[in-house]
Amino acid sequence: MKTQMVTDIKEFTPASTAAALGGDDSTVSEATRLSALRERVDELEAREAERLQSRQRLQDHLEE
Repeated sequence: MKTQMVTDIKEFTPASTAAALGGDDSTVSEATRLSALRERVDELEAREAERLQSRQRLQDHLEE
């Protein structure tokens, strides 16, 4: 499920998540909001893993 999401995890509230999913607080279920939050967490974790790999490659290169 690809959705337009807020960019900062601190901005996630039931209302903001519902709005990002194209509804309002009364029309978007808690399960849908949780699913969107999980998707965003997965994206952030993947970015962090990429950042750590890049940092390790740079560190390895500097040690050569």
